[in-house]
Amino acid sequence: MAHWTDYTTRGWLAFLSFMHVGTAFRCFTDRDFLRTKIFTSTTYKNDITFDHLFGIYSIINAIILIQSSIYLYVYPVTRLVICAILAYVSLFTVESFVYKTIQIQQTTLFPFAFSGLALVWIITFHYIWKPWQNSGDLVEVEKDAYIKFGLPIKKPISKKILKQK
Repeated sequence: MAHWTDYTTRGWLAFLSFMHVGTAFRCFTDRDFLRTKIFTSTTYKNDITFDHLFGIYSIINAIILIQSSIYLYVYPVTRLVICAILAYVSLFTVESFVYKTIQIQQTTLFPFAFSGLALVWIITFHYIWKPWQNSGDLVEVEKDAYIKFGLPIKKPISKKILKQK
């Protein structure tokens, strides 16, 4: 049986993915979206390529986030989503405080804060708390995942459960 944090984490990642899809859509349809809402500096004033690159970057982040919400217990995907969120938060931090091309306002604070919270939650969920290790069904779920992806079953991650059985 799934732990309640599974649904919370999946919902949060899906919400962030939806937010990135919305940003990508606005980058491709609204010509002045990035220059009026996010990057308020005159550096990118007439550069439409920057809008499209940021839109593609947002689509890639959305795909990574939705895959991570589907395959929540696959550690390589989890590491990939941590790196993607870390890159997103780093982009906003560097552009805000070093280059000063982003103003701290509602349209930039909302995605920055939610991505930061997601980063803290995923690291806490996967590397500190690990609530699924208290479940007795983990060994079977883990074996099924290994078989599904064609990986060799060497030793399960959850050694505590095997010792208890």
